[in-house]
Amino acid sequence: MGLTDLATAIAAQMAGAPLDCSRSGPAFMRSYADELLKGDRKAIAARYSAGGAYTLGLQAKTRDSFEAIGRRYAGPEWQKPDRFAWTDLSYE
Repeated sequence: MGLTDLATAIAAQMAGAPLDCSRSGPAFMRSYADELLKGDRKAIAARYSAGGAYTLGLQAKTRDSFEAIGRRYAGPEWQKPDRFAWTDLSYE
């Protein structure tokens, strides 16, 4: 699922149409994982909401702006993973 497909799905959801995450979610996450493995920094950063996102991980949960997320992926601290797999995903 590309960003255009995701934008269409989000627009449908905002218009009141139900979003079938069991169908669109796995495809979105597969393409996200592919971008992580390729190290496609711009594509990864572009997946985030223009309004920012929460970051979870080994540190406390934080809310980051879209710009801060872009800087994180563009900076030298971020390195593409050698391997990657999603496990136990759930969708809300």
